[in-house]
Amino acid sequence: MGRTRAANTRLQYEMSKLETLSVALPIPHYEERCPWGGLYRKIPGDPVTCTALKEPAVQAALHNFVNSLHDPKNLPTPYRMGHAKARWRRRYQILEGQIQESVLSLLTTKQQRRAQDHFRDFFSQLSMGSWEPALLHGDLSCDHILVDAGKISGIIDFGDLMVGDPAFDWSGWESGSAPDRYRDRIRFYRWVAPTYQIRFLLEHGTVEEVERLVKEWIAGW
Repeated sequence: MGRTRAANTRLQYEMSKLETLSVALPIPHYEERCPWGGLYRKIPGDPVTCTALKEPAVQAALHNFVNSLHDPKNLPTPYRMGHAKARWRRRYQILEGQIQESVLSLLTTKQQRRAQDHFRDFFSQLSMGSWEPALLHGDLSCDHILVDAGKISGIIDFGDLMVGDPAFDWSGWESGSAPDRYRDRIRFYRWVAPTYQIRFLLEHGTVEEVERLVKEWIAGW
């Protein structure tokens, strides 16, 4: 159930879009829909653990799922590739500005320059034109990958469905099977991910929490 009008609109879009998807793993199938939400039959299983995620069979199943989701036939209609690419680039230009206003001031001058280099290299890759947008899950993390009896039983939580860089979906889970052409952008998405939590803690957390997370983030560079 969406708590705001915008959230409700996204939920309605999610429910409608899931009916049309052709993917390689079970996903929520809404049996009842109404203006405030919907109901789907529970998919058995528990969120995948870090250990299970490394199993070859699990990796292979996720590989097939992502490829099937990113198939051009799942893109919304009408679809304009140039518009989708521009929106994706703008999304990260905005993020760069937000990070400059808040997070970069917590870093040394050398670290700030490295962060700026990461963004410059990323935008350069986006500008190469060698990638095509795809429909993304948008939050393909361990919490949304269910396993039952050692096998993936389904993928849940499609609330962040969007069109963008297919490398983004590969960045949410550990994978040695991602296409080579995605590697650099996957590293960027993983590098930038902690900044969302850092910015949240700057507003709602403690100084100690911010310092800890910044230290962990820098240690992973």
